[in-house]
Amino acid sequence: MTEYIDDEDVPNNDNGVTGGPPEAGWPYAVKPAWIRELLDLWERDKLVTLLLELATDRMAQDIANPTTRRRTLLQIARYFVPHAGVGRLRRTVSPNVWAVHSQLFSAQVLAPAYLVHIAGSHNMARAVICLLHEAYAPGDSVELSAVRSHLFERFGSRRTVRDSAGALLRTLEHFGVLARAGRLGDYRYASRLSVPLETFPLLVWAWLQAQPAGTETGVIDPAAFAADPLLTPIDAASYADHWDCYTDSLWTLEVRDERQVAVLRHTDSAAFLRTLFNLLSSHPKWPAVKKQFPPHPD
Repeated sequence: MTEYIDDEDVPNNDNGVTGGPPEAGWPYAVKPAWIRELLDLWERDKLVTLLLELATDRMAQDIANPTTRRRTLLQIARYFVPHAGVGRLRRTVSPNVWAVHSQLFSAQVLAPAYLVHIAGSHNMARAVICLLHEAYAPGDSVELSAVRSHLFERFGSRRTVRDSAGALLRTLEHFGVLARAGRLGDYRYASRLSVPLETFPLLVWAWLQAQPAGTETGVIDPAAFAADPLLTPIDAASYADHWDCYTDSLWTLEVRDERQVAVLRHTDSAAFLRTLFNLLSSHPKWPAVKKQFPPHPD
């Protein structure tokens, strides 16, 4: 079974006890460039410890402290590097849809999908995004104290929650959703992220993976998709026409009950991934990286 990385050197609770679940906290702010840099080093069946060592030596050099750098990269790996095995014998598993896109596209192109994946995978990140949806609009001031109070109500008044609030707002700043304003801890809701055409299928994939168990996944209502709180940081106008561009490859557009819906051609993850990979095969860099990504995922 595919698992995501948890490691003994990243404390996850208020007492410094280690090895807790990834959703226990978000201790470090993350930049989309760091996600891409880590995944650009990804290779199939590679020791995770080696991947992190290489990344710490070569990537995210704007984090001056090597220990903080490694822990930040480990936090990224938890959500973007599925693995098999335990302890220091953990190895990367393929296919890794995040790695293949990261080795073909820039961090700016991938940022919207990265952010939706983080928000869909981490409870506190989702809570912050939903708060933006409910209480703020672009141009509004966003105060750390208000976000922290919101998370305290949801997750308890703990040090982990307090620190995660700050790190999540800094993460949104790094992604370009927020901008610093005034005093330390004050932000402005700066903008929503545009979605390039080549990123849209990955955005849909990230959204599908975040849906609750038991949710019907065969049909997507584009209007409901655009209004989903999880997609609050995304500019829906930037991808309104993208649904047409992937008709017949990933879905068909139909009218049901007087509304247009996208009916997925593949409802199982493996088949959907195969189609994503087929779409990428026309990329000029694909021949150099395709050996890492088998065309028929298990």
